[in-house]
Amino acid sequence: MTVLTAVGKIPERMIDSRSSHSGTRIPIRRLKCDAIGIWNTVPGGGQAQPQQTLLAALTLLTRSFRLRDRMLVGFRRHYSSRRNAMPSTVIPTMRYSDPKKAIEWLTSVAGFSVIRYFDDETGGIVHAELRHGNGAIMIGPDAPTEFGKFIRLPTQVGGFETQITYIKAENLKSLFANMKASKGTEILMPLVEREMEGASFTVRDPFGHVWSFGDYDVWK
Repeated sequence: MTVLTAVGKIPERMIDSRSSHSGTRIPIRRLKCDAIGIWNTVPGGGQAQPQQTLLAALTLLTRSFRLRDRMLVGFRRHYSSRRNAMPSTVIPTMRYSDPKKAIEWLTSVAGFSVIRYFDDETGGIVHAELRHGNGAIMIGPDAPTEFGKFIRLPTQVGGFETQITYIKAENLKSLFANMKASKGTEILMPLVEREMEGASFTVRDPFGHVWSFGDYDVWK
């Protein structure tokens, strides 16, 4: 796999404050954007072609003129897995007391992969997007922001949730085995096959959020 990196110089400018969908408020401040990187994967592990390098450079130039209107401007962007798939139009958003550890659990235990995440100057994650199949979620830190005033962590309300995210998953048996072996993961409902509903199980992650995994396909 070959990775292309296009780097450009962006002049110092004033950036407006913005709010991300995970509720992180970006303060108005002067930013000196020395460099912005764009990573593109070359399919099939081939060598980078000049056209791809040019495309990356043009993309960088376009984004540099749109900085003030981009979400989470000023934070470093980290891109991971991307696949060509139909995008999800329903994207649950949730908060965690420790987003970094939450991402570790979501990727190593629950089968998610990172689309992208943003961190601040201290390395703390302010917003992250993850996918599972064609579905996606967004997570952010527990912070007193404009968006955050509407949200409470399960640990702050007696461990209860007002909604549960259902994940249609493959290989449920191995996924359930991962959950059982994961430290801090609580099995609320074991893996069971039910007529009409298919196979499913429900867990509480180490941070209090409840997840349900199953093979029921709402589109069939």
